[in-house]
Parts: sequence; structure tokens; C-alpha cells
Amino acid sequence: MRRLIYGMIIGSVVAAATAAAAIYYYERPSVLRVAVPRDSYDQAIMAAAALDFAKDQADIRLKLIPVESLANRRACLRKAMPISRSCAPISLCRQAARPF
Repeated sequence: MRRLIYGMIIGSVVAAATAAAAIYYYERPSVLRVAVPRDSYDQAIMAAAALDFAKDQADIRLKLIPVESLANRRACLRKAMPISRSCAPISLCRQAARPF
């Protein structure tokens, strides 16, 4: 009888831990890696956005990767990304406004 009670307690604890881990995994924020030119206006804007997302505890987190120029942004993003991830890197750049 004691074995049954101990087994039920251990099973309940394992089930609760599994449920907690699943909820944590599902509710964790998404991390977006963004390549921005170093020491530019774009970097300041994206840093402010990342700080704002962190303060509001939004579902998105921004990880800024400063690059020397936008020409080598893909290589820098690929180095910063784990090999096991199959998602494409994101790079944002501000383009000059074009007249209509």
C-alpha cells in the first residue's frame, strides 16, 4: 500500500514538472537576431525597440548584431545563429525614400 502511495506521489510530481516545462517552452519569448550597421541611426532605433520590448515583457526579444556594413550582414548573422536552427536570418536596413 505504501508503494502505491509513493508511486502516485512521484508520478504526480513528474506530471506537474512536465506540465510546467511544457508551459515554459510554449510561453517563452521569440528571439529575433537583427543585423544593424555599427554606430548608425538604425542601431539606436533598434536598441530602443529592443529595450521597449524587454520592459513591456513582450513575446518578442531583439538581439542586435552590429556589422561594419550591410554587405557582410548575412555572414555575421549565420555566425551568430546556432547550426541546428533552420530559419533564415533577418536583416533590417533603412532605405532612402523614393519619390512617387
